Amino acid sequence: MLWPGISIEVLPQLNSTNTELMERARQGQLFPTVLVAEHQTAGRGRMGKVWQSQQKAGASLTFSIGLPWQSPHLSGLSLVVGYSIAQALDPLQHMGLQLKWPNDIWVNRHKLGGILIELCSQGQHKYVVIGIGINIMQPPALPSDANRHAMPPTWLQAHLPHITAGMALQQIVPTLLPQLQEFAQPGF
Repeated sequence: MLWPGISIEVLPQLNSTNTELMERARQGQLFPTVLVAEHQTAGRGRMGKVWQSQQKAGASLTFSIGLPWQSPHLSGLSLVVGYSIAQALDPLQHMGLQLKWPNDIWVNRHKLGGILIELCSQGQHKYVVIGIGINIMQPPALPSDANRHAMPPTWLQAHLPHITAGMALQQIVPTLLPQLQEFAQPGF
């Protein structure tokens, strides 16, 4: 079992999977959930940066995992998430998938995706939301004024030509959830 009582929801469009799960948590819905958006219109990255999925269905993988979190441990959680993604997508380390602290997923110094972790407290109960965004297909070119500040992107199909967003999700979630359970016990 991936996580006791976990539900998996796939929605065609959502502003942000993290925002949606955080709002549900504020309303007392502290259920273990994997929430996938085929298209995300207002995704967020670290320090308020925007992360928007591509318009074309399947061009990116955007999902969040919301979990009741009893553990006092949060330090190092982004490393566990990134490590799990690397193990799931590049188990033999042929792609050279790496983590750039604290939340970027890189391949050869190009950004493949990112991780955003948020915590919601409702009285004695805590709920952690782990957002993950991964470029599956080649993203559109950034405007020239944005190129100065943006890390050059890469996409998963450049390294694994036949992978789809659904296949990547099927590889990541079963690898990530057990490692989150293990991390929640002793910490990092």
